[in-house]
Amino acid sequence: IMGSCLGGGMELAMSCQYRLALASSKTQLGQPEVMLGLLPGAGGTMRLPRLCKDYLEAAQLMLTGKSLRAEKAKKLGLINHVVKPLGPGVEDVTHNNLRYLEEVAIDTAGQLASGKLKVKPGEDSWKQYIIKWLMGYQFGRDYIFNQMRGQVKKMTGG
Repeated sequence: IMGSCLGGGMELAMSCQYRLALASSKTQLGQPEVMLGLLPGAGGTMRLPRLCKDYLEAAQLMLTGKSLRAEKAKKLGLINHVVKPLGPGVEDVTHNNLRYLEEVAIDTAGQLASGKLKVKPGEDSWKQYIIKWLMGYQFGRDYIFNQMRGQVKKMTGG
């Protein structure tokens, strides 16, 4: 991922087994279609909470349309590996970074195919365990959904 990965691009990226992103100010991930009143339509509402280490952060991403930089997305579990950008060389910075990102992607794909690299599911934090427990009961689901509803009302002004 190099540049904007928003909406359908984000949903396509989430469907991949392994995600690489360039640590650049231009790299952003998010689902802004919710700001138009649309829900992510290609499985984003199911994949995002599964990939994200924090359910509440996943809900905020889905409900607010905010975007993340690569480093923050890595912390949340949406990105598996962040690649540091290269500086200028014989060619311009963008071309150098694209070529380097392609090399890292090819190497990573080879490691995944050979079994040298395994995709590890993220470990749940104590907050995740509590949320999973709460989601198992109607009162817990009601509480979490009311919290989300309150956040949306606060952002939209009612």
